[in-house]
Parts: sequence; structure tokens; C-alpha cells
Amino acid sequence: MRLRRLLAAFLVGTVHVIECFVLTHGKAIRRPERSEAAELRVESRSKGRCWSSKEHEKNDSGTVGVPLGIGSDDYSQFRRRVYEALLPLDRGDFRWEMLVPWTEKTLTRQDKVIVFVTFLGLAITGQEILTPESTISNHLAYIAQFFSYAIGNPIGFRIIAMVSSLLEIIGDLVESEMTSSDAIPIFYNLLFFPINAYYVLRWLLNQEALQLSEDEEVLFLQCFAPLGFSRGQFSRLLARAQFEAVPLDDLSGPGVTLCTEGEPLKDLFVSVNGTLDVFVGGVVATTIPPYQVIGESALLENLQSKGGKFHLPARSTIVAEPGAAYMRWSQRTLYELKESDPEIAYTIQLMIARTLSLKLQEARLSQQRATKDALARAEKEATHAETWVDERDDLRC
Repeated sequence: MRLRRLLAAFLVGTVHVIECFVLTHGKAIRRPERSEAAELRVESRSKGRCWSSKEHEKNDSGTVGVPLGIGSDDYSQFRRRVYEALLPLDRGDFRWEMLVPWTEKTLTRQDKVIVFVTFLGLAITGQEILTPESTISNHLAYIAQFFSYAIGNPIGFRIIAMVSSLLEIIGDLVESEMTSSDAIPIFYNLLFFPINAYYVLRWLLNQEALQLSEDEEVLFLQCFAPLGFSRGQFSRLLARAQFEAVPLDDLSGPGVTLCTEGEPLKDLFVSVNGTLDVFVGGVVATTIPPYQVIGESALLENLQSKGGKFHLPARSTIVAEPGAAYMRWSQRTLYELKESDPEIAYTIQLMIARTLSLKLQEARLSQQRATKDALARAEKEATHAETWVDERDDLRC
């Protein structure tokens, strides 16, 4: 009964606040003027509102199923006023600075320690004065949860959540006499601890980079580091890669075809060394330099498709000549990696975006150079033509 009264009081108070807001920040919502179509409406006795006699008939304001008391224009204005009134309250992600709103400075690490110690001291003192029978461990668990919300780092949040679970378990088992009502909280705290520990473990594995060979170090620095990969992420990517090289036995051989124009492209490549020729329509269009990503557009379409089953046709044929070396990742492998690790999924998307941006920039520069060369040739030809005309006129004279 008491809970129902509190809930009813809360609902009444919420309605009262909304009414005060409307009267303070804007005009009261008015009824739209009645038109001929409004005369056809009938009153719904069961709901106590006036609706259109036809369920799907549009009302005066052009909307369907809107009560007569609220016009779409008035409702849109009301929402805009609410939005504009609440927008100044949005100050981004919750930060430590919000705990001390009377100052505008950015808190240093020392300032954060002072804020934490002050809050902790005041909280424990308040507990001893107001509720001395409460356990310190449970109170510290709530304090840990409170400060975890002020941390933007998700791993920091997980670590503090683990500390909070341990403190609650200690409070229930050690500082107070355990009862049957404590069994469920202890069970869930024991369950939360390994879950959070698993996320911390994955984060540590992502940060830990394997010892790279000299060639792998060069590959990382020349290709993957500029594209946004950390050493730990590159190590995970490297463990799933296939290193392939075309033997030098037959220098006049056809080489190895990585993809064929018009056929589905199912792999991502990175050139390491040697010559990789690009054929468009059977004609060599360009040569791919070392440490360049190949097939990023097809990978983007694959990652965005349902189940990673779509494979974009290759726009050209790429052939690795004898002596060339390259790395290969199947799109399926990268799709599964994206699904299992949101952090590396973001990095793969960043790699694709940066690669496309670099290639677009290079294409623009190449076009500018070609235009400049064409203008220079045209100017040179025009100069020769003028010289020839002058010489001809001199001979006639």
C-alpha cells in the first residue's frame, strides 16, 4: 500500500512538473480550429477522447491517430522547447569535473585523488553518525560503484566493479552475520566477478604484443601502425594471416593471380615486396607498391553484409610476379574477428577508411599531375606552332 502511494505521488508530481514547464517556457497547447471534417468526428465514450470516425482518416493537421486536443504543429513546438531547455544540461560523458561543478578547471590526477579522499571521508563519517550499524565493506562497495560511473575507460569500470563485488562479499560474510537473505547477493557478486575479470583479461591480451621479427616489425611500422592498429591488435591479426611468396624459379612465368576482374573477391591482401601488377581489361594499368592494402572496398561490403556472405566482384585482375611476397587474410576470418571483438572491429573499419582516403588522395594527385602535364604539352605545342608561323611569315617576306 505504501509503495502504491509513493508511485501515485510520483506520477502526480511528474504531471505537475510538465504542466509548470509548459506554462513557463511556452504557450499552452491550444486546440486546433474545428473544420468541416471535424464535424464528422464522433466522441469515443470508452476512452473519453474525440477521434476520427474512420480509423485511418487523416485529421486537420495531416496526421493519423492524433487526439483532437493536440495539433502536430503545437506538439512539434512543445518537443522543440523541451529539447532546447534540456540541451544545455548535456555536457558530454560524465567526468570527474562534474563532481565539483563550482570550478571550471580540468582536474589533474592529484585533484582527483583529493576529490576521492574527501568524498570517502565524508561518506564514512556520515555513515558513523547516521547509520553506525551498517557495514563498512558494503558502504565502500557502493562508493566504488559510484566512482566507476565517473570513469570513461570501460576497463577501469570493470576493475572497480570487481572491487565492489569483493567488498560486498566481504561485508556479507565477514563483517555481519550471514543470513539466508544474503545468499542471492553473494551468488550474483560471485557471478559478476569472473565476467568482469574476463573482459579485463581480453583487454590485457589486446595490449600485449608478441615479439615481432624484423620483417614483421617493418610491416607493422610501414603499413598497419599508420592505419590505426596497436601492436597487440597487429599481433592478433598476424596470427590469422597467411604469408605467401611467388618463387623465382621461372622468371618468365605468369605469376600468381590474387583476384580476377569481375569475379568475387574473398580475401584481403597486403603487398610486402616485389611486383604486383594491376590489369584492367587485360591491360596493365598500374603497379602496386609494397605495404599497400588490397581489397579494402570488398572487405567493407562484406563486413556490412548479413553473415558476411556478400563478396564484391573485383574491379581488376591483380597478378603477383615471380619474387613477389604478400600477406593474405580471408574475409571470413576478418568478419569473425569483427564479431568477436568490437574494439578491433572499430580498428578494421578505421583501416578501411584511411586506406580509401589515401588512395583517393593519390588518385587526385595523379589526376592533377596528368592535367598539369597535359597543359604543359599543350602550351609547348602552341609555342612551337607560333614559332613555325613566325618563321613562315619571315620566309614569305
